[in-house]
Amino acid sequence: MMKLTRNLSFKNKLLLLILSITFISLLTSAITFSVLLESTFKQNLNDNARSNLSLLAYNLGPAISFNDKDAAVEILNSLKTSPYVSGANVYRVENGTLSAVASYKNGTNFSSISALEVYLTPTFDGLSHYITAPITVDNDTIGYVFQHSVLHQLNAFHQKVAITVGITLSFCLLISFIISLKFQRRLLQPLFNLLSTTQAIRTQQDYTLRVRETSHDEFSQLTQSFNHMLNEIEVHYRRQLATEDKVRLLNLGLEDKIAERTEQLEQSNIELKNTLSELEQYQAKLVEQEKMASLGNLVAGIAHEVNTPVGIGVTAISHLGEEVRALQEHYENNTLSQKVLQQFLAQAIDGTNISLSNLSRAADLISSFKRIAVDQASGAVRELNIKNYLEEILLSLRPKLKKVPHTICIDCAQSITAHCNAGTLSQIITNLLMNSIKHAFKDNARGKITISVTQNQGDIELIYQDNGCGMPAEELTQLFEPFYTTARNKGGSGLGAHLVYNLVTQGLHGHIVASSKVGEGLSLTITFPAQPK
Repeated sequence: MMKLTRNLSFKNKLLLLILSITFISLLTSAITFSVLLESTFKQNLNDNARSNLSLLAYNLGPAISFNDKDAAVEILNSLKTSPYVSGANVYRVENGTLSAVASYKNGTNFSSISALEVYLTPTFDGLSHYITAPITVDNDTIGYVFQHSVLHQLNAFHQKVAITVGITLSFCLLISFIISLKFQRRLLQPLFNLLSTTQAIRTQQDYTLRVRETSHDEFSQLTQSFNHMLNEIEVHYRRQLATEDKVRLLNLGLEDKIAERTEQLEQSNIELKNTLSELEQYQAKLVEQEKMASLGNLVAGIAHEVNTPVGIGVTAISHLGEEVRALQEHYENNTLSQKVLQQFLAQAIDGTNISLSNLSRAADLISSFKRIAVDQASGAVRELNIKNYLEEILLSLRPKLKKVPHTICIDCAQSITAHCNAGTLSQIITNLLMNSIKHAFKDNARGKITISVTQNQGDIELIYQDNGCGMPAEELTQLFEPFYTTARNKGGSGLGAHLVYNLVTQGLHGHIVASSKVGEGLSLTITFPAQPK
């Protein structure tokens, strides 16, 4: 229904609504009136049937009393004058049971009574009508007479009612349709005026047009509201035109300024790109300088550390040389005794042992330095025993580490190995240790640094921890940014942590995560593959 009425015009919808309401109202009234008429008609039929059957029962009283079946049949045959009666039965009550006495049939089969006092209340079943009347003598019920009728006059009644209702509905709908058409134009004229005005405004873009008022009802209020809205739209439209004129004039002057500013921005963009390129080159140089400075510090430290055992060895050998010359003098002067020889041999053995132990110590330092320096300089990838290599790194940093009171612990299984860039790992550990020494511990506090290494499914996890002063959250987020430092007044470059980040991500192809709280130290978790991918 909604789809059928969707494309209808408003006047047709209004006409359809009026006709629908009229039809429903008339149909409801007609149905109600028809039901009442049918009820009255059936009641009249019931009354007539009951009256006739009561008279028949009265006449049957003597015949039933004397059990005169012939008289009963003769009385029932009087029903032939009633063509609508299809049959009747007369029953006698004997000891609480019914026994048929006589019957009348008009060529139609009909049901018999199966119990006492059945159909004492008249019953309709379609066109069939069933009724029973008691046969009484001196107020005693001695039998019943049952009558079955086929009331064809009901059909005729229904036809008359249907024709009457149909004619009445058609006539009323026709009158309603004529009245609706007559008043439809008058009722919808204000709406047509409103519609025509809106279409004219849309096509002509003329906001001075107004809707003409033709009534004093709700449509008049709608017209007034619409005209008021048009007034506001007209004012807004005029303001918009004035604003557009101002903007147009302003744009004419702004185009040159925009072109000039665009050229300036392009020039500034070129300068910024050049500056960024220079900064990237400067950053790369600073990172390289930081690496070389780290290697230079390592060389200086090793040189200082090697100087001590070498000096002791030289002193021992010089002393041994003096003893040899003294022994030679005794020999040349023939004053060499067994005691002098024994003293010389004892001093020679001591000097040799001292020289050998110190030179071995210097050789270990130089060997460790050589491996670390070569690794840092060459960037070669080789098989490493992680624990041994960490110990070599600490040995190469001994000149700096022995100047601070901190304890450095390595927690790593001897079996953990990795095939990686050894120099990169050395630079990472060196930078982390130097950062902790420089930033983590204040007021010469004794600190503890722990390097824990585990292997998990082909990855090496290295956790570097110190128990220093820690970092606040806002500083921790900038830890790996280049040129960020909290010790710039102490000569910090801000590239140490950034260098570590680049070495981990690019050199070891891993990742690094930092965590810290103020007063709880700094923890760095470095994860990298044990074998190159």
